[in-house]
Amino acid sequence: MKILYEDTMPHADAYLSRLGQVQAYSWQSLQPEHLKDVDVLAVRSTTKVTQKLLSKANRLHTITTATAGTNHLNKPLLDTLGINWYAAGGCNADAVAQYVLSAIMYAHDKQALDYSNITVGIVGAGHVGSALSRCLDALAIPYVLCDPPIAAKDNREFVSLEQALKCDVVSLHVPLVKDGEHPTEGLISAEHLAEMTSEQWLINACRGEVIDEISLLQLKRSDKGPRLVLDVWLNEPHINPDLLPYVDIATPHIAGHTDEGKIRGTQMVYEYLQSKLELGSKNQSTDNISLNQFLPSLADVDVGADDFNPSMSAILQTAYDIQYDHRIFVQNMAQSPAFSILRKKYHGRREYNAFTLRNTSSIAADSKQQLTKLG
Repeated sequence: MKILYEDTMPHADAYLSRLGQVQAYSWQSLQPEHLKDVDVLAVRSTTKVTQKLLSKANRLHTITTATAGTNHLNKPLLDTLGINWYAAGGCNADAVAQYVLSAIMYAHDKQALDYSNITVGIVGAGHVGSALSRCLDALAIPYVLCDPPIAAKDNREFVSLEQALKCDVVSLHVPLVKDGEHPTEGLISAEHLAEMTSEQWLINACRGEVIDEISLLQLKRSDKGPRLVLDVWLNEPHINPDLLPYVDIATPHIAGHTDEGKIRGTQMVYEYLQSKLELGSKNQSTDNISLNQFLPSLADVDVGADDFNPSMSAILQTAYDIQYDHRIFVQNMAQSPAFSILRKKYHGRREYNAFTLRNTSSIAADSKQQLTKLG
């Protein structure tokens, strides 16, 4: 069994070598001839799976992606060719939810909103939207859910898109769907954007095409529309730099790029291949491996002293300071179109459950409970 994997998959060799013969290919270098005599292809979103790429694949029966998104896979083509495919759905859900929470805390610190007195509209209630709802529950922040496809088979309470767009913060977490009963391309239309006020915050950490970006830029040039947190953009990586000055927080599609999220994607691919394809040596333990063994322990975080009561926003931004990523992105984009490089070479960050707080006697009991619920 020969497995070919993208070298941006962290620790892929340690995982996948337990299942067969492995070989890595360099980021964005995969050619059709590389797939000759390959049984399994493991990719990330930087590899576009097209008919041309598969033209010389003579043994390929499975393609996996160590990412939650699947827009880089031509799924109808794979189905036609009888090639199985798998995506690591939910691998970065906590990471994206914590990105959104950091953005909210940033807005709170800028006195642009009070997180204890807002309602959040979560548009898209899948893995990420659900993870965000759990974070908001932990902090007792009210929210509404909007997701017509999921609402049809879910017992949670849902609202219309128009209702969700009236919230103080609107956070988008839908897949990019271009046709069918519930398309999401251009979901946030010019009309929707025009109805949003400058007091609202619009966060997009799903796909750039979900927002009518051309209309958004026109609106912002007229000093109208919501305040913006954008991690995803139209025409990535060739984004429109004219929009950058109007964005409060701008990042290069890294909301889900925690160390845990990336390794979890690799592990989910491994577990899928192990269970569904019955790969691996019977003489080797294939279940004694987990992402924790690849993640270094962090030093305890000292959050204050007896006479100091750190704010919730300060504590959460100690775990992840979204402003730092914004500054790095804007500074580099001002010098050159560096979107792809910034995304590929992102320094990474850790999720909440990697942090242990020390010297917490000054933190109120209810805040400690909230922090524990956040992980």
